[in-house]
Amino acid sequence: AVVGNTHSVVAPGLDIQLSATPSSQTYVQGSTDKPLVGFSFRATADNIRIDQIVVSSTASTGTLGAGEVQNLALYDGATRISDFKSLDTSTFKATFSNLNYTIAKGVTKVITLRGSIATDASNNDVYYFSLIATTDVTTYDSEGNSVTNTGIAANNGGTVKVTIASVGDVTIVKAPDDFDSEAGIVIAGTEVVLGKYR
Repeated sequence: AVVGNTHSVVAPGLDIQLSATPSSQTYVQGSTDKPLVGFSFRATADNIRIDQIVVSSTASTGTLGAGEVQNLALYDGATRISDFKSLDTSTFKATFSNLNYTIAKGVTKVITLRGSIATDASNNDVYYFSLIATTDVTTYDSEGNSVTNTGIAANNGGTVKVTIASVGDVTIVKAPDDFDSEAGIVIAGTEVVLGKYR
C-alpha cells in the first residue's frame, strides 16, 4: 500500500463579491466619470481570465431611462480595462466583452463601474448596478477551460445605490458692514479685503 498525506484538489474558479468601495453616493445631474459600484474578484487555484462582464441596472426609486447613465466603463484602479458602453434600451444591461483581463492565482482585484449622469436625469431617482448572477461573468483558467464562478450575485439587492440630485443653488448674502471692506484706494504690493460673503 502507498501511504502519504491527504491532498485536497480545488478546481480553478473566480470568487465574486460586492466591494466595500464605492459606497452609496448622491450625484448631481451632469456629473461625469463617477464610481457607481465595485465588484471584488478573487482567483482560486489558477490564474483566471475574465472575458466578459454583464452589468445590470435597476431603479429602486423613479424610472431609469437607458440614456440617464452614460459612458459606462470598467476600471482597475485608475486604469480603464473596457470600452465605453451604454445601457441596452430594452434590457438595461451593459455588456463588456473581449476584456482579456487576467487575475493571478490567489489575488483579489476590485473592478469598478464608472459612468456619467445625464444632465436631464430625473431628480431624486435612485439606481443600482449589479451582477444578477455569478454567470454574468465569463471566465477561463490558464489552459482556456471555462470555469465555474462562486460567491454572490453582487449588489443584486441594491446595497450600493446612486441617488440623482438637481444642480444646487448658491445663495449670496451681504455681510455686515465693516471697515475692512470699505471702498478705498488699493496700493500695489499690499493685501486688502475687497469683499466679504457668507
